[in-house]
Amino acid sequence: MKRTVFGVVVPLGWLALAVLPFAVAWHRLPEPLATHWSLGGEPNGALPRISALAIHAGGGALAALAAFVVTRPGARSRVSAACGLAAFMGALFGSLAVVVVLANLDVADWHDAHPMPAMLVVALVGAAIAVAAIVSRATRSLDVPYAAPSPAERATVGLAPGERATWVASAHNAWLTGGAIALLGAAALIRLFAPGWTALSCLVTAVVLAGIAEIHARVDARGLSIAFGPWRLPRMRVALDRIRSARTIDIDPLANGGWGYRGSLSVLGRAAVIVRRGEGLELRLDRDQTLIVSVDDAKTAAGLLNDLAARR
Repeated sequence: MKRTVFGVVVPLGWLALAVLPFAVAWHRLPEPLATHWSLGGEPNGALPRISALAIHAGGGALAALAAFVVTRPGARSRVSAACGLAAFMGALFGSLAVVVVLANLDVADWHDAHPMPAMLVVALVGAAIAVAAIVSRATRSLDVPYAAPSPAERATVGLAPGERATWVASAHNAWLTGGAIALLGAAALIRLFAPGWTALSCLVTAVVLAGIAEIHARVDARGLSIAFGPWRLPRMRVALDRIRSARTIDIDPLANGGWGYRGSLSVLGRAAVIVRRGEGLELRLDRDQTLIVSVDDAKTAAGLLNDLAARR
């Protein structure tokens, strides 16, 4: 029953939300209609009605298809996380469709569309996150239960009682670093020939890429800490008392949502810090949460975390 509700019924709801506003108000919308607003809330971009419908309906349909596929019978360990992400996308596309149609309703020209306050968009994103959290929590029972490894199967470094140890390592992605450098160069060139906003967009993207191009990890008696980018900011920490077990895995970025920070421990119960394909660390945390981290020498990190957790 739960597979049908969250794999069919709920996705059809957000798909209808993305399509019905256009269908009902089609002849009351300008051609083209406003689809983009400035930070001040004024319309500054437009698309043909059919293109706007295709974008919102297509996004909702892809999210619905993803929810349908992951909820089919089978042994999958990430059903709740996948359902949460699908619900976020579906709710976002559906709610944006409603807002875009209302903003363009009964106006003669897209320039006259109603304002779109930035706080309204923030509220829609927040509402979509809330929907994702509810769906993810409701589908937790569809996940394959985690079978904790026996003491003999757990990785270990043989940490003796009273012995102290610290592990430090990192992971890098040369392609992302190169992309960040290229964007910095592009920002400098664009600044000479185009408005500052274009160059600023390239600069911001370069900073983001540099931030996910490398991470630095440390394991000690306090747990695991992760620092991002060459400036090692921001930082995140997983306290030792939250860690139940650790193991090494082979990471496929595409199977975990891509590169960078993906998912959410608090909302979806699963998150990943992915820099590159290959060796990585998987932590099983309290509250049935999972964290995946790309890092070199993951075997040593897993063994030390297991030893420290066992000593605790």
